[in-house]
Amino acid sequence: MLLDSIRTQLDSLSKSEKKVALAVLEQPAATVSQNITALAKSAQVSEPTVVRFCRTLGYDGWHEFKLKLAQGLALERNLFLKLCVSESALARMRSYEGKKITSPSRGFEV
Repeated sequence: MLLDSIRTQLDSLSKSEKKVALAVLEQPAATVSQNITALAKSAQVSEPTVVRFCRTLGYDGWHEFKLKLAQGLALERNLFLKLCVSESALARMRSYEGKKITSPSRGFEV
């Protein structure tokens, strides 16, 4: 995921790019909703530094970076929700272990 990539490259970034990286890592969801000016201000760097940071990570610029970050966060949330649903369903199934279940509407036993 993009956030993992940022963490991995943190030590190789310039001092200013590292400020951008830390701002993104601290609040990735807020970064997605911000414009480049707001991120630059929160990281205490210039807008061109934000663009350089994005390019250092392999993106064409701010817009592509922001899109990939949003996609990554959405995927992460989706996986988390699936895991929660799966765990919940598994817990419900385990609660029926060893019990006789009947369906009154269909008249069969499971």
